[in-house]
Amino acid sequence: MVMATGIVSLAVHDDGLDLAAKALLWLNLAVFILFWVLTFIRLIFFRAQLIYDATHHFHSAAFLTMVAATCILGCQFVELMSWISVAKLLWFAGIALWTLLIYTFFSVVTMLDPTPPLEAGINGVWLLTVVSTESVSVLGALIARSRAELSRCSFSPWSSASPAAPPMRFSLR
Repeated sequence: MVMATGIVSLAVHDDGLDLAAKALLWLNLAVFILFWVLTFIRLIFFRAQLIYDATHHFHSAAFLTMVAATCILGCQFVELMSWISVAKLLWFAGIALWTLLIYTFFSVVTMLDPTPPLEAGINGVWLLTVVSTESVSVLGALIARSRAELSRCSFSPWSSASPAAPPMRFSLR
């Protein structure tokens, strides 16, 4: 919900409908907070089920939506409000979540038994490993103020950027 609403909000903003984009931002923030409250309630009252889901082969990757939602909300704050400090806070939270959840997921799928056969074990939810990583990278790039900061802010374990690379030219619109 938060990922989709954030993406629609940013697209509406690109089309020049700033009032609708900001309304979606505030709706998104309310839903984001609600989801975190519900997650903490689940952690308090249904801890065993939450841990089971986080460490289950078929459910673990779904937790990576928390990373993407956090970083897309940060992108909204950068693009719609120019609130870089809020976006940085969300970016650091996204990095922390990404680190915890990506390593949990790959540990679960490689080390826990029983591991299902390959054709049964890989599904579309695995794409969240890419989506969550990209969301952290995109928010880091939006936060960056210069080429020098870009190498520190953009985050991808598969990046091959080098300081000797020619200046990057890209547009976010």
